[in-house]
Amino acid sequence: MVTAVVLIVSARASAQRPPALLWSADDNVSSRQISLAISDRYVMLSEAYGVTILDRTAGTTSLVRIEEYIPVQSSPFADGRLWLGLGLGEGASQAPARISVVEPGSGRLSEVTRTHAAPCSLRVVGGELYWVDQTGGHVHHARPGGPTRTLAPPPRRHHYAPHCGAPLAIDDDAVYLLAASDVGGYRTDLLVRVPRDGTALEVLATGLPRSTLLREVPGGLVVAQGPGPAMHGSIARLDLATRASTVLVADLPRYLDAIDVQDGALIWAEGNYFSEDDWAIHRVPLVGGAIAVVHHGDRRLFGALAIDATGTFALVSAHPPGECHSEYRGCGQRGETIEVCSGPDHQLLFLPTAGR
Repeated sequence: MVTAVVLIVSARASAQRPPALLWSADDNVSSRQISLAISDRYVMLSEAYGVTILDRTAGTTSLVRIEEYIPVQSSPFADGRLWLGLGLGEGASQAPARISVVEPGSGRLSEVTRTHAAPCSLRVVGGELYWVDQTGGHVHHARPGGPTRTLAPPPRRHHYAPHCGAPLAIDDDAVYLLAASDVGGYRTDLLVRVPRDGTALEVLATGLPRSTLLREVPGGLVVAQGPGPAMHGSIARLDLATRASTVLVADLPRYLDAIDVQDGALIWAEGNYFSEDDWAIHRVPLVGGAIAVVHHGDRRLFGALAIDATGTFALVSAHPPGECHSEYRGCGQRGETIEVCSGPDHQLLFLPTAGR
């Protein structure tokens, strides 16, 4: 059984503290792929056919059901709302895919724009939408209520296409994305700059491993490369004005799960459940310096990372060893063997930032 857990752990705590359980649910994550977004007040978990809203102030939980559509990807909170890229669900009509918003206070779901293909890699900046479509790999831009504009198709000369779900980084001038490319039979990533004014694309880096992650920071990008064949990963900050690169983490031997930025520091999660590695969260100043361990978790599958001033949210999945066992239920040959777990499939735990 593969299951999911949401943790909130401190980004500044020097000593590990046990988290408090805020919410739990039982469900198999194979039918409930969860993504995570946070605001000052709300935690929202988008999953198949619905969005769970946790009100951190009122201490309440609600569910917004989504009929006929499946959330493909959510954007981080923007303008106080959760933005969702919705693809057609099973049994749905042949209506176009769409981008919608969820109002966390009322739970109201509203359509913003329709798209010819399911939108993924969705970001909202300054009320404007940017996404990669699920089929053609084109980069699109739209203002709510306005027409959709294609910023750039995949350049054929580079033989690549942006892969759905790869993170987008955005600054005042351009959208930055990772795109899959076949080089010598091994699929690698390119780092591509797509100007927001629709002018020519620029390839900034080639030969990146498929586990690479991006995040914009003032004046540049964090490019986090996970381990690849016969190589360890690394994390660097790229200055977009000079194109100079500053190495923040020179040796990253374990699988890279997620990255985020808070208070002038990069926070990342690493580990590999299938290689029997525990997951862990680390932080390093964006200007370089000592690496600190934020939290050392147990053997679960890491999913998503989000940070605010109160702490660090971590979405993980799968039960650690010893939490589940097999039981035979029923009589004789009519019975069946099922897996029984002592802990819930999904948990929301909270460990506040030191001093809170």
